[in-house]
Amino acid sequence: MNRKHIFEAQEEMSDVNVISETYNQLLEDSVDNLWKWHVKDDWINISMRDQSQLELEIDANDFSLESWKSLIHPHDREDAEKVWAQFILHKREKYENLYRVINKSGAYKWLLSKGRAVKNAGNEIVYIIGYHIDVTEKYILKEELYSLSHYDKLTHLANKDKLKHDFELIIQNLKASSEIAFIQVDIDNFGYISNTLGHEMGYELIKNFAKFLSERYMKTHAIARINEDEFLIIYEFNGGRNELEKELAEVLHQIKNTGFITDNETRISCSIGVSIYGVHGQDFYDLIKKSSTALHSAKKNLKDQYIIYSQQLGTSVYYNMHMINQIRMGLEDEAFEMYYQPIIHLKTGQLTSVEALIRWNHPENGFVSPDNFIPIAENSGQIIQLEKWIFENVFKQIRQWTMSERLNINFSINMSAKGLVTGSIIPFLESMLEKYQVDPSYIEFEVTETAVFNNIEYTLSVLEKLKSLGFRLALDDFGVGYSSLSYLSILPIDKVKLDRKFICNIERSERDFLLVKSIIDTAHNLNLEIVAEGIENTRQVELLNELNCDYIQGYHCGRPQDARLTSLFINSKNNAYDPIVSHKFKKKWRQE
Repeated sequence: MNRKHIFEAQEEMSDVNVISETYNQLLEDSVDNLWKWHVKDDWINISMRDQSQLELEIDANDFSLESWKSLIHPHDREDAEKVWAQFILHKREKYENLYRVINKSGAYKWLLSKGRAVKNAGNEIVYIIGYHIDVTEKYILKEELYSLSHYDKLTHLANKDKLKHDFELIIQNLKASSEIAFIQVDIDNFGYISNTLGHEMGYELIKNFAKFLSERYMKTHAIARINEDEFLIIYEFNGGRNELEKELAEVLHQIKNTGFITDNETRISCSIGVSIYGVHGQDFYDLIKKSSTALHSAKKNLKDQYIIYSQQLGTSVYYNMHMINQIRMGLEDEAFEMYYQPIIHLKTGQLTSVEALIRWNHPENGFVSPDNFIPIAENSGQIIQLEKWIFENVFKQIRQWTMSERLNINFSINMSAKGLVTGSIIPFLESMLEKYQVDPSYIEFEVTETAVFNNIEYTLSVLEKLKSLGFRLALDDFGVGYSSLSYLSILPIDKVKLDRKFICNIERSERDFLLVKSIIDTAHNLNLEIVAEGIENTRQVELLNELNCDYIQGYHCGRPQDARLTSLFINSKNNAYDPIVSHKFKKKWRQE
């Protein structure tokens, strides 16, 4: 090395010494959290302020990089070392690192460590001089915000966004022999349980149910709460469909036999919908959509079961969505129409009432059967809007007929389970009475057993309110639901409509004949009238007459007709017919 190079090297080292001396002065006087790391000699000097603020346990006389490493959180240490190694290896100018260090009290502080390299003439790093920023509060806030956006507050389970991230990691590490199922679990009748026992009990149920699922699945699977009472499990398995279905059956059984509410005997059941990665799709949201489709089918089909997605289910859902949209358009375009089917007094042969039935004349598909659109409207919630349309149209029709002639028949209108429990139905009917000035005694609402007993206490109060307004009540489709004669005594009803399944075999089955006799006798003892539905032939009329049935209804008596045809008979005084022969009657009601 010549004298010139020696002089330059001495000059550069002098510059390093000047910087070092300047740092030492700053370190003594600084209000900042300064530090200096002598790379080659492996010692670290940290300002007194840094030590004081962070409450670090440091031996100022013997403090090396290894000593500093010992203070770093074990989960952060490896990443911190990588940053140091890369910084030295690539001889970078600026240094930045983020990690946690432990203090004297055992608490961890988040430090943002920044600095600059001081190099010698050979471009080797001699010192790194920098400062610490305590970002603990900011980092905690960041973690809280992350938790709020990625975890459910009530159960502390992941939410859908977090589960999507977990799913991506699972896919990256999925073994060739493994499969993944999306298991969507919904607590049956949670709304009713929560409303009945109270919302606090509802919250307890959700938390305990989440704990149950966590204990069963959290260690080896991913789980999230994705709705009020819906949970999604990403379930890894390698035993094929048999293993999956065995797990589904076991968890349903265990749920039914577990108490989730303290000091309460209430037991729950669940419905489960399943989709399988690679079989039903690969996209996260597509798999959720298909597990939801399967779940919807499980809940619709008696609940307390699991259903695995199939193409047939997907087609059904597409059809239902199409029909929901068509129903909406039908209401907007006034495509629905009211028809009326006669109900005949069996002994006199007189037309005493008609049942109002909705019909849909679709602009493209023609007449659509109520069996095809009423269940869809009930599941979608459109039944409320549809029923209100029915109620108002019947009220309006009654008003028109009472203004033009003397009305001498009653009108039966079906009320759905959803209609019975919605809080808006009573005020709506009150407004209809006021708007159309209709005598409520003309109107009889038909409710089913299932609708009544799904929420007996509430529905009883609604039925009592309907009675107080002057409406009559009938229990429709008797025998389909709970089928207990004892229930008839607790309902504020005027009439029982015997389901057609009891009628169709009374000519051939003595057992059915005696059962119908028992129902009719019991109803009469309770001062209730009986309507037999589904009358198809004269022999059925004869037998029901023998059993003292009050009314009959069915195609043998007359098919539903539109308002124009119905108006021809509602005030007729010559509509009597021979209940045994009934030729004259059939001719009149079947003429169109």
